[in-house]
Amino acid sequence: MDKPLTILVVGDAMEDVYWCGTSTRISPEAPIPVVKIERKRFFPGGAANVATNLFTMGATVVEVYGYGQIRKHRLMVGDHQLARWDEKDSAEPIPLWKPKWAAREVKLDAVVVADYLKGSVYPELVQELLTFDLPIYVDTKGDPTAWLEAPNVTLFPNWKEWLQWEEQYLKAKRILLKRGADGLEYWQEGGFVKAALSRPLRVVSVNGAGDTVLAAYVMAELMPQLDPLRWAAGAGELAVEKPYTSTVTLQEISERILCPVH
Repeated sequence: MDKPLTILVVGDAMEDVYWCGTSTRISPEAPIPVVKIERKRFFPGGAANVATNLFTMGATVVEVYGYGQIRKHRLMVGDHQLARWDEKDSAEPIPLWKPKWAAREVKLDAVVVADYLKGSVYPELVQELLTFDLPIYVDTKGDPTAWLEAPNVTLFPNWKEWLQWEEQYLKAKRILLKRGADGLEYWQEGGFVKAALSRPLRVVSVNGAGDTVLAAYVMAELMPQLDPLRWAAGAGELAVEKPYTSTVTLQEISERILCPVH
C-alpha cells in the first residue's frame, strides 16, 4: 500500500479479561476445580478487537464507541476455559455527531460496524452510517433488515444468526457467512461460494476469531489483487491457533495461504 487504509470502526467495545492459574485439586464445597490465580491478562474485545486486528494488519483506525465498561471475564487453566462471567453488559448509545465528525476530520476508506447488541448501535445511527458513500462492513447480532438494501454493505453473520434471520439475509446484496469449523461462504446474487478449507494446526481459543475474520476480509477487499475470501479464511485459521483474544498480521496470513495446513 502507498499509504495506510483509514477505517472507521463503530460499535460495542469490550475488554476481555483472562484469569490464568493452575489447579491440582477438586473443591470440597462442590465438584469444581480449585484454581490458584497466577496472573491476569487483558485484551481488547468486541469492536475494539476488530480495530486492534485492523491496526495490526496495517490500517489507520478511527474508533467510535458507546460509553461503557463491558468486560468478559474468563477463568483459564492452561488452554482450558473453565468459566466465564460478564460485567457491565451494556453501553451508552453512540452520539450521532461522532461518526459525522470522524468523516469530516479524516479521509475514510471504509466503515466497519461491530454490533453486539450492547446498546452502542441503534436505528438512527444505522441510517446515519448508510448516508456514507463508502464500503460498509457490518457484523450485527441482531435483525439485519436495516442494512439489506444498501449495495455498499457487506454483512458478516455467523451460522446461528443466519438461521435466526435467514429470511431477511436472503434479501441481502453481499454476505460473508461464518460457519465456525465448517469455514466461510460468500453469498452474492443468490448463490454461495465456499472458501477453500484447510484445518488449523490446533484449536486453542475461538475467542474473537470472528473479529479477526472480519478485519482480514475488509483489508483484503480494499487492497488490490487479494482474494478477500481466501485471506479471511486464512486469518480465521491462524486466530484459533493462538491463545486468548488474538490478532494476526498480513504477513502471517500470506504465509498461511502459501503453505496451507491440511
